[in-house]
Amino acid sequence: MQKLSNKHLDISPDDRVYCLSDIHGHADVLLSDYELIQQDLRHRPLKKGQVAHIIHLGDMCDKGPDTNKTYKFIYHKLSSSTASQNVRVHLVAGNHEQRLYDFVEGSDQEDAAWQREATEWIIYGGGLETLKSYGVIDAKSWQLFNSAKDELTRSKDELLTEKNLRLLRKIRAALRRKMNQSKHLGLLNGQYASAQCGHIFFCHAGIDPASRIPLRQQSLDIKTSARIAKARMESYQGCHLVHGHKSGKDAPRIGAFSIGIDPKTMRTGKGLVACFEGEEAR
Repeated sequence: MQKLSNKHLDISPDDRVYCLSDIHGHADVLLSDYELIQQDLRHRPLKKGQVAHIIHLGDMCDKGPDTNKTYKFIYHKLSSSTASQNVRVHLVAGNHEQRLYDFVEGSDQEDAAWQREATEWIIYGGGLETLKSYGVIDAKSWQLFNSAKDELTRSKDELLTEKNLRLLRKIRAALRRKMNQSKHLGLLNGQYASAQCGHIFFCHAGIDPASRIPLRQQSLDIKTSARIAKARMESYQGCHLVHGHKSGKDAPRIGAFSIGIDPKTMRTGKGLVACFEGEEAR
């Protein structure tokens, strides 16, 4: 059984950070976000020796129409940034990356428990759209799972048959092959759990405000799924928190010591890019 890493990225406080989140398989929105970043870099050139970091703050996959194309775009940008002196691209894991990875690589035992988790991800977690984008699910299987989306839990349980377990194993093997061939599985393996630039801490969902464990050492599950305390009147261990996942009704949601940048792309069809440089946020 493999799990995503809880590794942390440190960024020089002299650098510039562009941050985007929760694209959910909308490659066209991601492209528009990158165009905004390029416009900003032309309008506000980097200083000598300064680096611009583009952080994808999780939930790039699932729900939307083209996770495959989204990861293809990110892989190209990540590969290009490896050779660049002044622009670097990073991925930070979200809860949807974690669920996708769990389906593909997370369990060595394809048993009833794995089947239930996989079925819930496919029906309710946007996994069905991800499978379709990689071309690993046929029309009959699509209809099988799609018809259960609006049904009661009992209907979902009716999918937990030995026949459908065999189907899921087949789909999993096909998705693993496709993601290995495209090197997208390597993207997931290379993700960070969090990042920090000066006093700004980045992660997908949040941290445990009551914990004394250093932010970077808090668990991946917390960083990808935690809910932010809405009325917190002190800093997060001296840091300001930037997160996606849940940003209230509108984004950006700006609190005393946190900024939520989930653009609600599934509802709005739009993205959002936040920029942080020194003491400036925009």
